[in-house]
Amino acid sequence: MKSILTETETSNKRLGRYNPELDKYEDTVGFPEKVAKGREMLAKAGLPPELQNRQVKK
Repeated sequence: MKSILTETETSNKRLGRYNPELDKYEDTVGFPEKVAKGREMLAKAGLPPELQNRQVKK
């Protein structure tokens, strides 16, 4: 989050300000019901066929 608040090489404008008070929300889930539903959907969906038997290159 802090990286988007730094100045870019192509512009002299700042993209925003860093507010340390917002750090208290870093590990907080804002919508636990929606996160639980999304995790459940991902668990049921499985992998697409082209990724199921893929070999990892070493």
